[in-house]
Amino acid sequence: MVSAARPATSDCTDDECVVFVNEKPPAANALCDGAAVTIRWTVGKDVVLTTCEDDWTEERNTNFLSDATGDYARKLVYGRPILKQFLRQHPTGPVPDKFAPRPYCTPPSSQMISTSTFVLLDKLPANTANGYCFEPTYVHYDKRQVTIETAEGRVAASDGNYFGAPLTAQQQSDLVTLLHQYVPISRHSIYDARNAHTQPSQDEQTLCTDREEIYFSCPLENGKTVSVCAKDNTGPDRGYVQYRYGAKGDVFAFPNKNASPVRAVTITDVSEGSVRGLHLKFSKGPYTYVVSSLSPGEVYVTKNGKEIFDKACHASRYKSFSNKIFDGVREAPVSKIDIH
Repeated sequence: MVSAARPATSDCTDDECVVFVNEKPPAANALCDGAAVTIRWTVGKDVVLTTCEDDWTEERNTNFLSDATGDYARKLVYGRPILKQFLRQHPTGPVPDKFAPRPYCTPPSSQMISTSTFVLLDKLPANTANGYCFEPTYVHYDKRQVTIETAEGRVAASDGNYFGAPLTAQQQSDLVTLLHQYVPISRHSIYDARNAHTQPSQDEQTLCTDREEIYFSCPLENGKTVSVCAKDNTGPDRGYVQYRYGAKGDVFAFPNKNASPVRAVTITDVSEGSVRGLHLKFSKGPYTYVVSSLSPGEVYVTKNGKEIFDKACHASRYKSFSNKIFDGVREAPVSKIDIH
């Protein structure tokens, strides 16, 4: 029964894959303080769950939910990962445990199983013969947003019983090392993705002219280009900063060159933990055009607060904002539009 919840090393079942890091290399020891490490993913999805397994009976595992590159990660301070297939095959339990099988606190939801990215079992006290039960929790990852659902509803992002502190730079580095070393899909897809986003073409074209400064630019996945071009922008009320989208000869530009950026353009620091990034926002009536330097870089557009367009960057030498932007554009706090 234990093998149903903990498959063999490097095993994949119904596209759910698990690697047991038995060698405990330096990165694993550093990240998990010597605890056992497992890494899980679903075939075809760029999301990975790395677990530091707690040996004590409380099972206060530490889980790192990350994108496939490891550039973004969120720490979860609870839960035992379990295969979705096991939950489907054993909807009434019991759950294998170290000493004896235990019941679910609440039966797993087939709908929530299907829509979740991963399922973690939360060990809770219960009025049972064994004294505790396992509560299924459903972890969702979408565009760097992590949410947790239980039978009672969504868990607050500020709940320290579920969400941990932001990763340190060293933890982030150790996590990336483990992903590269132990996840088979990372042998090609992660390296290819990194290379695609970090090796720009030598003859890269932007939508800025030779007389303008390139604050940001990248070719997009739809074949278009987004560029932020500036001139004489020594302060928020001086010169211009212009958003441009399209291709040579067919470019949408805003605002016009006669308008300073003071009213329509803002810059926001959206860094989280060791993940660094900025959002440059252009406001035009109900529309907001957001240029993001968060890896891999992207542009998205909202109308009345609802997203209507979103495209990721390909390789570019201009995906990091020019430092001069802080002199020429006023800063703004994080808003709902930045939560993307």
